[in-house]
Amino acid sequence: GCGITLQFVHNVIIHNIHIHHIIESQGGLIRDSEDHYGYRTVVQGSTAITISNCHFTHHDHVILLGASDTYSNDQYMQVTIAFNHFGKELIQRMPRCRWGFFHVVNNDYTHWKMYAI
Repeated sequence: GCGITLQFVHNVIIHNIHIHHIIESQGGLIRDSEDHYGYRTVVQGSTAITISNCHFTHHDHVILLGASDTYSNDQYMQVTIAFNHFGKELIQRMPRCRWGFFHVVNNDYTHWKMYAI
């Protein structure tokens, strides 16, 4: 599926974008493991990340923060999820936080099917 992955980066701001109706299909793929999927995946030592003023709809795995349950280098990750709209047909991970420090504030959760945070 289509999405954005941030890896080995610092001081990133994702602001005011609208991604929706992601449909899994064949096509280009850049990643380093088989299990990075979702709208946003912030992994492996990334820190000082802000995801704000975005609109999310129609996806299963929305935001994943942390490479895996066993990758402890992500313990220093700092991510802010603020002022986003989580809209129709979302299933889970708004966000899912594995390691690090996370500030999830002032988001609008209109609808979800499994869990939000």
